[in-house]
Amino acid sequence: MPTLPPAVKRGELYFCEPDPQDTVGSEQEKDRPWVIISVSHLQRGNCVIGIPLSRQLSKANAHLIKIPHSELLVEPGETALDSVALTDQIRALDKTRFRKKHGKISERGLNSILLGVKRILGIV
Repeated sequence: MPTLPPAVKRGELYFCEPDPQDTVGSEQEKDRPWVIISVSHLQRGNCVIGIPLSRQLSKANAHLIKIPHSELLVEPGETALDSVALTDQIRALDKTRFRKKHGKISERGLNSILLGVKRILGIV
């Protein structure tokens, strides 16, 4: 059984691979970094809300947010790459799915992602 992170905080990055039997169509699967966007004190049990990152930079638009590698503060031994936050792929994740911590995103990067979430939900 995987070891759970002691506390998962908003803005942290974790490698996660959703169950391939739990994804269909263009839903994101495969092992990739996810940005945690849920507020820590509102998380229920092992469940957090995340946004996957993609290396397909051509996907970036008004709500799919390009994140330059300089906005990703990664753990030692990890590599930061330019990415796109797929805000249309927001998902509840159980922490047992997390393979390892990748680092965290800058405040500016997180705010950009949250703006993209607002756009996709029609809040702005």
